[in-house]
Amino acid sequence: MQGTSLRRLLAQSTVAEVVVVLGAAAALSIVSRTRTPVEFGLYAVTLRTVGLFQAPLLVGLGVSLPRILPVTSDERERSQSITAAVTIVATIGLTLALCSVLMGDLLVRTIFGSSAGKPELWALVLLLSGSLIHGVAYASSRGRLNFRTANIVLAVNLGLIPLASALITRGVVPLIACTGTGWLLVSLGSLRGQLVRPRALRQRVRMLISMGWRRVPGEFALFGLTAVPPLLVLHQTGVVEAGRVSLAMSVLTLAGTASAPFSAVILPHVSAWHGTAEQHRIGTLVRRVVLVVALTVPLTLIAQLAASFVVPFVFGPEARNAVPAVQLVLCAVPAYTTYVLLRSLIDGSTDRATTMNLACVAFAVFVVVAAGLEQVIGSDTTAVLLAAVFALWVLAILMLGVVRRLVMDMKVQIST
Repeated sequence: MQGTSLRRLLAQSTVAEVVVVLGAAAALSIVSRTRTPVEFGLYAVTLRTVGLFQAPLLVGLGVSLPRILPVTSDERERSQSITAAVTIVATIGLTLALCSVLMGDLLVRTIFGSSAGKPELWALVLLLSGSLIHGVAYASSRGRLNFRTANIVLAVNLGLIPLASALITRGVVPLIACTGTGWLLVSLGSLRGQLVRPRALRQRVRMLISMGWRRVPGEFALFGLTAVPPLLVLHQTGVVEAGRVSLAMSVLTLAGTASAPFSAVILPHVSAWHGTAEQHRIGTLVRRVVLVVALTVPLTLIAQLAASFVVPFVFGPEARNAVPAVQLVLCAVPAYTTYVLLRSLIDGSTDRATTMNLACVAFAVFVVVAAGLEQVIGSDTTAVLLAAVFALWVLAILMLGVVRRLVMDMKVQIST
């Protein structure tokens, strides 16, 4: 693909991400202002829980589909891969529903503590199921290099539907259920015409699972760095404080989405470039990534200074108590941006689950540091947030080391 076309795709994906950021921020602002602190806490914790489990339950489909589809020339084989992916996540969704029936009370206590009941659990299952179908729809559109559809699915599902749900519903359960239903309908609509009858798909399902299962522990570990802190605080301090921590983590992930268009567009292209005459373009992308990460440092400092004014203005006066958590978590923005930008470069250049292995290391660091800091400083919330920030920086440094080795190996291949 020519540079001009790639820049156009990046520009279009950036517009979609802007819609996502503005819509998600507006939804959080509306929920914060119109619901009670407990309801906002439940909503925020639900979003973090979905963020924790979505990627692992996708069993690597978010990476395997964008890698398989671009190098599959036969249209029927592409449709078989997409149908197999939908079959996998539909099976997982039904399993989640069954677990909610059989172990509802245990799951409620584990996820929400004493702050919620089975209606919140069922809404969470619906939202998680919708996020899984969304993941397949988005990944398949990227894999088919149909970025127009991918951007529409992304903007509508993650930007417009949460905002519309916050405006038209009352209470936290209808809000979550409405969002999940919207994700299901839009995602299935985008897959219309791409599915085939589920016959003779066993081999295709086994292939996708075999490619993705190695990524599951790493996906859990990676998203655990932003989802586990609110859950820990929920059980240690309560749902209101957990809502503040979740808000801080949401600000971090929203900041990271500024670089998400690059990651979304680049993965299928890097996969196609690797091992060909176009391989030198990967090194060029790495240099640009370093420049972007450098720019995030002064922007992060400005954001920290402005947080005491911006957070209450956007999310309401009740969010003023979340400012210290937001300022602390913002320290991880350059590290999180490094991860978002480099992940696709690494995943597209190797078949090994390298980024996921690094995420497991970072999560182990988080657990050890959080336990140690809690003993030293005695503050559950501060200890958890400091540990998460430190672990994200460890992850970023490790990924920079891997990319450096990849670039050096490519130079050797080109020279020979």
